[in-house]
Amino acid sequence: MWPAVFVAVSMILVGAVAAAAERPESRLIERTIRIGQPIVIESNSNHVPFGVVFEDDGETGYFYAVDNSSTAAGKVVDALWIYDVKSSPDKSQPRMVQIRWSVNGLKAGLFVDGSPQAAFDFSARRGYNRANFPATSTWSRSNHAWDPSIVAGLD
Repeated sequence: MWPAVFVAVSMILVGAVAAAAERPESRLIERTIRIGQPIVIESNSNHVPFGVVFEDDGETGYFYAVDNSSTAAGKVVDALWIYDVKSSPDKSQPRMVQIRWSVNGLKAGLFVDGSPQAAFDFSARRGYNRANFPATSTWSRSNHAWDPSIVAGLD
């Protein structure tokens, strides 16, 4: 399923939404969402040419790593599954989604209601998520298995 989403997000990033991406001066982007209501939240590192995108397309939630270098220009390089809307409990309740960056801008994490769900380490070229899904990608140098230490420095 994520290849179709990959194409859709790539098109979004090239379009108008990419122009409105936030620079995380405080290293924290926060939004209240309702699971299943489409939303795209983007954030770019202040120090390196990388960014991240959280997307709920109404069916699934994904967290994407984006290469913003001049040669890649908004290319999605990795995708991490966060949830399926149908199997998510209590969709009617608002959820607080946060994207947190490390001070050096090389790590970004996705937190839902304060709980870490996924992260990217751009220096190690690796994505992590609680479900380890998808298990591999061409960008991540290893699997996507969760490692609690990845969130160190994302506060």
